[in-house]
Amino acid sequence: MRGHSPLFSFMKLTLQRGQIGNVSIPGELFCGGAHECWTLERKAVAIPAGTYQLGLYPSPHFSRLMPILKDVLDRQDILLHWGNYPANSDGCILLGSQRSLEIEEIYNTRAAFEELFPVIQAAVNTEGAEIEILDAQTTHTHEDDL
Repeated sequence: MRGHSPLFSFMKLTLQRGQIGNVSIPGELFCGGAHECWTLERKAVAIPAGTYQLGLYPSPHFSRLMPILKDVLDRQDILLHWGNYPANSDGCILLGSQRSLEIEEIYNTRAAFEELFPVIQAAVNTEGAEIEILDAQTTHTHEDDL
């Protein structure tokens, strides 16, 4: 990982969402200000923007430990995981190292996940970790002030 020190300190991830597509919300995940990977969420079930503590969850679906967002209002089992298409998410955040905005897909998702997971795991098991999700920024014009 580019943006996180290997000294197992508190980890803060930032997901900057992009412009909403037909069926998905693309995004970019940062750690310590450095790009880590691309993200994809299914628009119909995306969680609200906000800051969430990360934990580890023994997922029966994936048969392994997975990063989970804690205390998501009216939701449960919101994970960070691999998957190429919006349909691979039921509110979860998909991770990938390449993307196509035109067809709303991300690629090399398992590799991106496997690179990020051990660092999240180490942070959660020591000082803790959180993810801040920011909605796409709208352009502010002076006409908005009228």
